This record gives sequence, structure tokens and C-alpha cells, in this order.
Amino acid sequence: MPSLTPPKSAKVELSWYPLIAYFLARFFRDGRPEFLWTAGVVFTCWCLGALYLPPFVTLGLVPFVAIAAWNHPGCWRSLLSLRIRHIVIMASCLSVMGLYLYTAREVLVGVDVVRETQPWAKCACRHSSEPEILRCSIR
Repeated sequence: MPSLTPPKSAKVELSWYPLIAYFLARFFRDGRPEFLWTAGVVFTCWCLGALYLPPFVTLGLVPFVAIAAWNHPGCWRSLLSLRIRHIVIMASCLSVMGLYLYTAREVLVGVDVVRETQPWAKCACRHSSEPEILRCSIR
């Protein structure tokens, strides 16, 4: 009888998309803003390792949010509540998003981009056939 376990070389990828959609659905169904902020924390933590991921996940969630917001328009008013649970989860969500923005900004600091010298490019630095760093001013 064949084994139901995946082979040792199989790559297992985890998608947090269903969990994000679950928290968004709970926000729209129950009108509790904690679920919206929790979805934001999960979304941001999922995107921390990849800068290309947020636009694609956002495009996948926009139709879901648009339809849910159409059916439950009063949920957005719950974001104005001042309950302590709401404020704590909102602060944690905003801090995680701030961490993501910081890492996205700092990810390429110190990385030099190298390109081949183009014969048509007039550069203020030395001209040679070896690659130049893009810090030279191309005129």
C-alpha cells in the first residue's frame, strides 16, 4: 500500500492567504475591528521576506473586500471604537507595518549596482572597458 506522506525532497509551501481571508470575513461579519488588524498583522508578517508579494496578495483580496464591504457597509464605523483591545491590536499592526516599511527601505542599502559601459554613455568618471558602478553621472 502506498504511503500518504510526501517524499523527503518535496518542498512544502505555506500560504497564509486563507487565514487573512478568514480574519477579513470575521471583521465584516461580526463588525469587530480586532479581526481587521489581525489580518493586517498576518498579511504584513507573511510579506516580510518578499518585497514582490504585497501587490499580488492585495490584488487577490481587493474583490473579496469590495464585495464584503458592499454587503456590510456598517463595519467601517467600528474602526472608530476606543476599546482597549482594539487600540492594542491596532498599535501592534501599525508597528509591524512600520517594521515592514523600514526593511523594505533598507533592503538595498550598501548594494552597488554594476553595469557594462555603454559606448554612447558619456561618463564623468574614467572610461574603460570594465564594468562601472552606477554612481558616475551619466550625461
